[in-house]
Amino acid sequence: MFKLDTLIDVIALVSVSKRHRAVLWQDPSGNWLPISSDDLVARVYTLANAFRTWGILKGDRIAILSENRWEWPVVDFATLVLGAADVPIYPP
Repeated sequence: MFKLDTLIDVIALVSVSKRHRAVLWQDPSGNWLPISSDDLVARVYTLANAFRTWGILKGDRIAILSENRWEWPVVDFATLVLGAADVPIYPP
């Protein structure tokens, strides 16, 4: 059994799951396309590293201005990996 104490543990669970279809997203043509767990985790840590190079540190805040979409949790988890906090801003 995998222990889930924090949201970062969710990323670890996704990483070890090795799923071909961890997330599905819909392209502009309406086709549903998969993103593997490996790709999803790679995107999270790549973005976290980008944030780090921009000088974002533990305790900083990152605003997310977006409608609901699959990239949202990538930004959310990348922020949490750094120990920062996200501030969601939904467009009107």
